[in-house]
Order: sequence, then structure tokens, then C-alpha cells
Amino acid sequence: MTKTRAIIYSAKPKFLQKAIQFNLKIPDGLDENYTSQISIFIPKLTRMYTTPCIMLNVANGRGSTLIRCKNPNELINALESLISILRSDIWLDIFDRMNRIGLHVDLTKQLTTLDDKIFDYR
Repeated sequence: MTKTRAIIYSAKPKFLQKAIQFNLKIPDGLDENYTSQISIFIPKLTRMYTTPCIMLNVANGRGSTLIRCKNPNELINALESLISILRSDIWLDIFDRMNRIGLHVDLTKQLTTLDDKIFDYR
């Protein structure tokens, strides 16, 4: 038995009043029982925060990440960069190759001549 010491901090969730919000639910790619949610919103101004910003929240059942951008164009540019990478030939080719290898492994139940970059043998 291994003993581990840890310091655990509790964070009080903070609710932000929103001027406008949009939510998008995305089904999990591997398990249909799970979903993720992406939200974009513009929080209302407060005494502490008098400059508007736009926020992107990505959440699932285990946690969430909140990204704050100065303006909508900054968020648009970041998301468009991600989209252009996902649409690139190398990403689409690797995904297609992994899909074919996965189908082959499912059908034959054999792990023969698989590339270490694509398949984790653990």
C-alpha cells in the first residue's frame, strides 16, 4: 500500500451574470452516455470589471475550462486557427489511417505491424 500526502484546496464556484449566452451540447465520440458542453457568453459589467470581454467555457461531467478573450475577433481568430489545423491534410490523413487500423484490429483481433505514433500498446 502506498501512502500519499496532499493539500487539497476547495474553490467556491463563481456564477457570472451574462448579458448574452449560447450553449452547444456535443455528444461524446466514444461513449454515448456522456456529453460535453461549449458555451460562449459576454458577462455583464461589474464595478471590478468595467471592460467588456467574451468568454468560452468548455465543460464535461468532470470539470471545465474558462477562456477569456478581449473581444469577439480574438476568440474568432483562435477558433479559426483550430479549425484550419483540423481541416489540414495531415490531420485528416492521420485520422483516416487510425480509423482504418482500428477497424482492422477490431475485425482481426491482431496487433500486427502497427505504428508507435498511432497505436499505444499499453
